[in-house]
Amino acid sequence: FAMPEDMNNAVLLAIYPYTAGAYTDFQTGVYNLALPAAQQAVKGGFDSDVTLSYALAMGEEADKRNLSFKNLYGLFKFTVEDKNVTKVTIKANGGESLAGNVNLYLNGTLAVSGNEASEVTLEGTFEKGGVYYVAAIPGTYNNGITVLYNDTEIKSTDKSVQLKANTVLNLGSIETPAVWGVCGTFTGNWSISQNIHMTPTNNGWYVLEGVEMYKDDLFKFVTEDSWTGSLGYKD
Repeated sequence: FAMPEDMNNAVLLAIYPYTAGAYTDFQTGVYNLALPAAQQAVKGGFDSDVTLSYALAMGEEADKRNLSFKNLYGLFKFTVEDKNVTKVTIKANGGESLAGNVNLYLNGTLAVSGNEASEVTLEGTFEKGGVYYVAAIPGTYNNGITVLYNDTEIKSTDKSVQLKANTVLNLGSIETPAVWGVCGTFTGNWSISQNIHMTPTNNGWYVLEGVEMYKDDLFKFVTEDSWTGSLGYKD
């Protein structure tokens, strides 16, 4: 179709990508947009199928026929510092909506309209040390948020957290707090082959500084001293 020559009284509104089931009345806004609670993990990026962007121009801006797109939602950013993670969930402790159906009004405001979910989940294969993003409905989460790996709580805050539209909120590196278990007891006089410092903990286990050992890892170490102790692994 052809746009009129005079666009001073026109409103241009565009949503990308296409969302099935969404509709507009051309007077007040776009209705029944959706942000799924389950999203796909993308290392270094986000699920582009669910992170909608919009452009809104009125009057003189519409007459210029230029549209500048902005992200409709906000993004949580975090670095996964655990192994064997297949699901990361962010939950609003106060039950605020992080996902669901939303309406975008011509004044630029966003309102939740149904299918509310107080948590969003990234699913897939996560690489240790990888950076990931998850989209959420902007808002203030008065009781804070909780992060879970594979349905296990890893990190939580009860302080108010605010996520704004078209912005990224960096949660930093998220790692399971160390839980040490006995992996074996060793006695002997070991020869030196590399510089690894062993520190005894208050429960008699030894931590090899600078070396991460997990329950299913195979590892080899030596020490210059004769010692007896239990070596711990990080579960």
